[in-house]
Amino acid sequence: MTIAVRTLPHFAQHIWANLRTELIWAYDRAVFESDRMLYSDLSEGNKAWLIREGEVTITNSSMQSMTVKAGQWIFLPHEHTRHRFSANAKILSIYFLCQWSSGDNLFQGKSGHLINSEAFPQLEKRGHALEKLVRQYQFNTSTGLARIPSDYSSFLKMQALFIQWLSEWYRVMILLDQRIAGFQPSDSRVLEVLRYLNDAPLDSPFPLAKLKNELQLGEAHLNRLFLQQFGMTIRRYWEARRLTFAKTCLEGSSMPVKEIAYRLAFRSDSHFVIWFRRLTGDRPSDYRRKTSVVFA
Repeated sequence: MTIAVRTLPHFAQHIWANLRTELIWAYDRAVFESDRMLYSDLSEGNKAWLIREGEVTITNSSMQSMTVKAGQWIFLPHEHTRHRFSANAKILSIYFLCQWSSGDNLFQGKSGHLINSEAFPQLEKRGHALEKLVRQYQFNTSTGLARIPSDYSSFLKMQALFIQWLSEWYRVMILLDQRIAGFQPSDSRVLEVLRYLNDAPLDSPFPLAKLKNELQLGEAHLNRLFLQQFGMTIRRYWEARRLTFAKTCLEGSSMPVKEIAYRLAFRSDSHFVIWFRRLTGDRPSDYRRKTSVVFA
């Protein structure tokens, strides 16, 4: 397969540097019985599965299904889906972020993509090398790799293998004629605001004072910049980031609601419940039950 003749987008180096790339996990194992039949929503990031044994049937919200068999990769759709794994299923799973500071993924579109592994041997080779290194770390999929301590040298080694795999994934996506969602803010200060908001720890209060001190701009001016670019205020963007974290924890882990509240700097879990219900219409417990239901 060769790359289609078309012009790829070119951005200034500092624009590409604004991409957030992070490995959340990589594992290669049999699918746990509790995970064989799940309803999920890939609301953030990208998941790539190489089916090593067995198969999985993925059904989207329009009730369209695709069955992925051993020897095939599936890049999961960015929408509500149901997954039904066979009892003998084994997968190489790589979950990662590759998104602009706005929260948009690098590539446009929500559809999933199925490819044969033998057509892209480097994707599997580099994926196995990455997983082999990650295997040395004791982590679970409820928290991922983010909180696992390591020295800087080990971190750089993992990053190098991740970037090699990411480079191959990018090549495959281009071959699949996927379009890049360009992000080029009209004001460079927007980039600075995004960096602060995305880097600020969620278990701390909204970083308004730091933003004002570093950029020498008031909240009203910062909001005008943000409204022009994203149609929302800086506080609303911060809330959206917190909500994404809360949903991810509720959908993909058994983390207690009280701990999620603590990680989002709420004074109590009751305040968190009120906040979550106001934004989603559901209590956290109801949302968790709806998004992790086992289906027949």
